[in-house]
Amino acid sequence: MPPMEGHPPVSAEVANLMMHISLPISKETVLMGSDISEEFGKVTVVGNNFGISINATSEKEADRLYNALAEGGKQTMPMSKTF
Repeated sequence: MPPMEGHPPVSAEVANLMMHISLPISKETVLMGSDISEEFGKVTVVGNNFGISINATSEKEADRLYNALAEGGKQTMPMSKTF
């Protein structure tokens, strides 16, 4: 992860963790994972340690899907540009 203004650098231990990894299973399915660290303010709790990723064909479609799923749900990472 590149350095980010306002955030302290990560420790050497965390620097060796997986940020994202994916294993294609089929055309429609990809198994994805990442390591978690208390440095990022998250603690692994069995039962809430998973997420859903949906691919969209456009930004407009991605926003539509996100907004529909977020309605009445718990948003943990709003739609935004990333590094």
